[in-house]
Amino acid sequence: MYNDPWHSMIPHLLKMVTGTTLSANSDLYKQYSPVNFITPASPPTIILQGGVDYVVNPSESEILKNKLDKAGVINKMIVYPNEGHGWYGKSLTDSFEKIVEFLNDNVK
Repeated sequence: MYNDPWHSMIPHLLKMVTGTTLSANSDLYKQYSPVNFITPASPPTIILQGGVDYVVNPSESEILKNKLDKAGVINKMIVYPNEGHGWYGKSLTDSFEKIVEFLNDNVK
């Protein structure tokens, strides 16, 4: 997200969140990304992604899903094509229904 931003504000926003830059503290940036902590023992994971998210590009969720798949972790990715970084109405209701279904199916 920092080195190849899809929006010019992403590096600035990441610096605001972390208090530093990638070049000044790469270890901190690694700690902020869940993809660096996936193991076969990771819990079942549901990913909800807006297709036009201006903060988290859908490609980031694809990377997460691919790493979960590679580790053999149960996961499901749901993309809401016309939604951004958050949503309301029918998409939000659908999200809650999908979360409940996922938890019922995968968490004991």
